[in-house]
Amino acid sequence: MKNYHLIKALKWQKLSLKLEKIRKSYYEREIPQVVVEAIVKEIKRGIAEKIFFHIKDHTFGSNIEKGENFIVEVIIPNSSKSVINEIEKKAIEYLNSPEGGKNYKLIDTYVEDRDLIKLFQETSIDSKSKEVTLEFLTPLHYKTLSEKHRTYIDKTLFFSLTRKRLKTLFDIEIDLSDEIDINIIPYYWYYTEKTHYSKSQIGTKQLINGCCGNLYIRGDISEIIPLLILTSELHIGSKLSFSYGYFKLHSPSKPFLDNFLTDPIKLKKS
Repeated sequence: MKNYHLIKALKWQKLSLKLEKIRKSYYEREIPQVVVEAIVKEIKRGIAEKIFFHIKDHTFGSNIEKGENFIVEVIIPNSSKSVINEIEKKAIEYLNSPEGGKNYKLIDTYVEDRDLIKLFQETSIDSKSKEVTLEFLTPLHYKTLSEKHRTYIDKTLFFSLTRKRLKTLFDIEIDLSDEIDINIIPYYWYYTEKTHYSKSQIGTKQLINGCCGNLYIRGDISEIIPLLILTSELHIGSKLSFSYGYFKLHSPSKPFLDNFLTDPIKLKKS
């Protein structure tokens, strides 16, 4: 991969917050990514570094129930130890305060130095596979191509969104040529949108939208596997708020159809 030396050199920090939802709130209808966005804004107040997050393995729009534990992973690119320690301290203080802790209990925190090598060690990849699935758990936001369905995306646009992410986070330019022999298969994911009504600015609203679900990449994926592994933690697209562009990487690829449809015993019982 042409850009391997660039992305191999990237460093970032991850602050994991293990939380328990301890009561239902007035804002129960708000999606969890909106609630956590408000928490992260409090944590990063007065800190200049770029910060974004995702709720580990959590699908956009699904609820977190009372008594349920979940993990918020806060990502801080190119940060110093003093900054990450300050962010962790502010997270502990806020989530143990009467305001920050009334709906969620902080169970534990954990800080890690992260890089591509660690991600490779944690990721299982089928080296012989010619296809992978990117399961987008939060919306990937992009401007729809002219005269195309709003879920359509090709490799040129996909590469552009990937370049924008790394430019936004690390101010680096990577070379992704359209000559890379892959195809994007966008027929199994879906467009979704939710409206967020601001609590601090009454009367204002924000649309959180994009495509979620399974996006398939087929072909000579060896050329881009390091980049896919990297962005499975760092996301895709230029938007940092509301956990946009967070996906899980599956190799071997996920099936197009539900396993139920190919199981004759289950079909007979249906």
